[in-house]
Amino acid sequence: MRISFLISFLFSVSSMAQGLSTIKGRVIDSETGLPMAGVIIDMQYGGYASTSNSAGHYIFNFPTIVEDSETVAFSAIGYESQYFVAYELFDTTKSEIKFKKAAPLDVKLGLSEARNLVQSAVDSIKNNYRNTSFFQNGFYQEAAQIEGIGYVEIKEAMLRVERFPDQKKQPDKIKSIKSRWVDWPGQSNKLEAWRFLNGPAVACRSIETELPDFMTKRGLKSYTFTVDSFLVNYKDKRLYVVNFEPKSANLSGGRSGKIFIEPTQKAIVRIEYELTKKGLNAVVGNGMGGIKLKGESLKFISQYRWDKDKWILHENKMTVDLTYIDKLDNRFEATTHWELSFLSTESREISSSMIEETGVLLNTDEFRRANGLGMSYWGNKNHLMASPEMEKIAENRRRR
Repeated sequence: MRISFLISFLFSVSSMAQGLSTIKGRVIDSETGLPMAGVIIDMQYGGYASTSNSAGHYIFNFPTIVEDSETVAFSAIGYESQYFVAYELFDTTKSEIKFKKAAPLDVKLGLSEARNLVQSAVDSIKNNYRNTSFFQNGFYQEAAQIEGIGYVEIKEAMLRVERFPDQKKQPDKIKSIKSRWVDWPGQSNKLEAWRFLNGPAVACRSIETELPDFMTKRGLKSYTFTVDSFLVNYKDKRLYVVNFEPKSANLSGGRSGKIFIEPTQKAIVRIEYELTKKGLNAVVGNGMGGIKLKGESLKFISQYRWDKDKWILHENKMTVDLTYIDKLDNRFEATTHWELSFLSTESREISSSMIEETGVLLNTDEFRRANGLGMSYWGNKNHLMASPEMEKIAENRRRR
C-alpha cells in the first residue's frame, strides 16, 4: 500500500531581524491526518537544520541572503525527499506538499554478509564523518510526563557542542548558551528518585567521537545480525536495514534494534534500539529512599544527515518509561514517560576550542527557572517547538 504524507504550512513569514528568514509549519500524514514527528528540514549552507516535533510543528530559520540561491530539503526515512529554493516556501500556494513512500528494492544478504556490512560501516567512520575539530549548535530538550496528569517537568537549552575526532583524548565539550526549566511543583517532586543526571552528555553523543559499546569489535561478537529483504529510501539514497539482537538475554547492556547503512559509502545513517530487560534494570536501578522504581522500556534513536561532503549528527532522541512506587505508606504510584533529545541546528569546523573548562556544562540544575514555554525566548534560533500538550504545564503551574 502506498502511503503519503503532506506538509501543511501554517504560515510562512520573512524576518529581516539579524538577517534571518523564518518559516513555520506542520507536517501531517495525508491519509491518516496524524502529525509526523522527526521530519528533517535542512539547508547545506552553514549546516542549518531543524525538525518537526511530536505534534508535527517545526520552525526553520536561515540567512535571508541565501533565499534566492539555497535549497531547503524535507526528508524522512522511507519517503521521497522534497526540495525547494528557499524563497519558494513563502508561497502560500505550496501549503500542501505531498510526500509518497518510495518503493522498496529487494536485496538478498545472509547472516555473514550482515555482520561484515556492519563491521565495514564501523571501519569507514573516519571517511564518512568529520575527522577534524568542529562544533554543533543545537537544541536540548528534556521532559517528563506522569500518566493521567501530563507534563510535570521540562528542561530546555541552546547548546554549543565542540567535537574533537582527531584528538582521541579530548572528549566533547558542551556549553549552555541559554536555558530554561519549567516544572509543576507538587507533581515534579515525585520524580526525585530518578532523573537524567547527565542528560546533555547522553543526548549529544555522536558516532565520530564516541562509538556505542555494542558496535565495538568486541561488542559486535555478542550480537546476531540479519538484513531486511529490501532497501529503504532516504535523501535519494537507498539504505540497508540491519537488524541486531544479543546472542544471550543475559548480556549486560544488551539491546535490540536496527542500523540503517548507505551501501556505497558504508555510512551509518540511523541507529535505533531498545534495551533488553536486564540492560534497562542496570540503567534505571531500584530507586532511592522510600521510592521503588520499575523500568518499563528505554528506546534510543540517533539520526544523521548529509552535510556538504560528510555525515553529521542531526538528532538523538531517548525515551524512558518507568514506574515510581512509594514503598513507605503507598501514597502514590506514578507511571512516567521521559523524553530526552538533542537537535543539531548548525555545524561548522573550528581550529581550536572556544569553550573554557570553567564554562563546561556539568549539571542541568544550572538551567534558569521559567514560568512558560513561549517561543520568543529563543529569538531567531532554530529549536524543537513545544507541543500543545507541553505548553499546558504553564497553566497547571498557575492553578497549583
